[in-house]
Amino acid sequence: MEFCTREVTILGGEIMNANLEDARKALQAELDYAQQGVKHWKGKVSEIKKLIKGLGHLNQGEKSPTPAPRKAKVKTPIEASARTAKADIPSTAGDFWLNQFEEKPLTTQQLLKKAAKALNVELEGECKKRLGSRLATAIQKLAKEGGKISIHGEGRLRSYSRIQSGK
Repeated sequence: MEFCTREVTILGGEIMNANLEDARKALQAELDYAQQGVKHWKGKVSEIKKLIKGLGHLNQGEKSPTPAPRKAKVKTPIEASARTAKADIPSTAGDFWLNQFEEKPLTTQQLLKKAAKALNVELEGECKKRLGSRLATAIQKLAKEGGKISIHGEGRLRSYSRIQSGK
């Protein structure tokens, strides 16, 4: 440990510490810091002991002490209304998305509008996000995995059409 005695002067044969108060403050700060460290490590030791005790119960075939139950998160009215909005979108399972594609290529925006009309929902906010997510998944499965639709163009000009089964 270093002591903070910065300046020592000799006057008439006596040694005087010019910064005694600074040294006292520095030592107090060092002590406070060390005490915080001790408190931190005591907590860690306690946690590790609990873990070891829990593992000991497992070796003996006993059940480990059950942890305290978690508190349920209280939802704000905004979160509750968002959840309700999610539930308002009807299912798009089965052949729903495949039936939205035509022989004529359609963009994703055109497909979203057509799907919203078929589901009789407004294409705004959360509904638009959810339908867009469902459409992206459907395109992935129908084009890349199923080979039921074809992709035309690139980037923003990309469009999709149904592949005719007779060809």
